[in-house]
Amino acid sequence: MDWNKLTVADVTSVIRVHNAQGKRLVMSGRRDSALIFPMNGRIRFSRNDQTVIADRTHPVLIQQGAHYVNECLESAESLMVNFVMTSRQDAWIEEIPEVDPAYAKEAFGRMQMLSAQKQPESRFALLMEMYRLLEQIFRRPPSEGERLLEPAIALMLERYADPALNSVELAKAANVSEAYLRKLFRTHLYTTPIRYLTGIRMEKARSLLREGRRVRETALDVGYGDIYQFSRAFRKMNGCTPFQYARDREEYRLEKLNERNCAKK
Repeated sequence: MDWNKLTVADVTSVIRVHNAQGKRLVMSGRRDSALIFPMNGRIRFSRNDQTVIADRTHPVLIQQGAHYVNECLESAESLMVNFVMTSRQDAWIEEIPEVDPAYAKEAFGRMQMLSAQKQPESRFALLMEMYRLLEQIFRRPPSEGERLLEPAIALMLERYADPALNSVELAKAANVSEAYLRKLFRTHLYTTPIRYLTGIRMEKARSLLREGRRVRETALDVGYGDIYQFSRAFRKMNGCTPFQYARDREEYRLEKLNERNCAKK
């Protein structure tokens, strides 16, 4: 499979699975794809004359549509992420590179928490966590172009709150021309330097608003002196104004607080 073309449309569930030794499951046309990280034990997946053994050092990817027999050779505890891919090449099971178990547990915990939330932004955050996990699994050395982008992105993360930060300074940080910087961003990140910077600012803004920060204060903290310019940029990227976002978050917080208070009575 070409891992560079693996595109996730949705994460459907994040669960912990226990398989007792000897448990056997026949799967005909799996609905979703899945990443399975055994924390202990061994599981055998077989189809005709093909066999894959999953264990602590050999996680697996099962593609949607796969037909196979799942047999637990030793009692196993596994972390499983079920997801929908936009395309597939072969509906089968493949051994994937080993992932640090501590990292897998942390990523799984974050994804499980996000999958239980109902806020609209939770789905976006869950997909981002999924892509970070995939990047960790299938990491490859950065290309020369990607390495050239690193100083510009580092400067954005450091100075996103500075309204004076512009493409001239970003190009200078990367030691390339403005035109070449735009080309690098289009080639590797499918966007422009300024849109990427706006994305960083909006992510920070959402975080501040979730913490209860006022909209005007948030605008200043992410590099906007003009609250109306900030509101336009926020709405274009998030589909609602920062005032609506803050209000919805507050209503959600009060609803959850009320639910907890009712449960205690």
